[in-house]
Amino acid sequence: MLLTIFTVLILQSQTYYFLYTAYFLIEDLSILPLNPIQLVFGLIAIMFVIMGNVMPKLRKNSVLGLRTKWSMLNEETWKKSQRFGGITCMFAGVVLFIICISVDSFMSIVYSLLVLLSLLLVDVYYTYKIAKPYQKK
Repeated sequence: MLLTIFTVLILQSQTYYFLYTAYFLIEDLSILPLNPIQLVFGLIAIMFVIMGNVMPKLRKNSVLGLRTKWSMLNEETWKKSQRFGGITCMFAGVVLFIICISVDSFMSIVYSLLVLLSLLLVDVYYTYKIAKPYQKK
């Protein structure tokens, strides 16, 4: 359901952008610059904050959450992984939002991808570290 809402928001933002650019051809809207890349990454940032709030409340499942082979070992590793993943997702969402409103379009893509890659690496490494004591030798 969250993915459906996010998809609708992306499509609606594209529609509003197209309307904005069409109106820009008629009127001078230079006081309100709107960049579609910054708009999309802003919506992604908001989605990450919402996802970060939802993740700690998730029960163990095979569809949603921070799912690695280490986080799925048992219930304790699952809860710790989701709590840490939720915090890092909210932090990444805030950083992405700051990036998308303060940096031009191409560099916002580069910085956003770096933030998302570091989020992925940190979360996977954390799930590995907390599951290490539970793994069979």
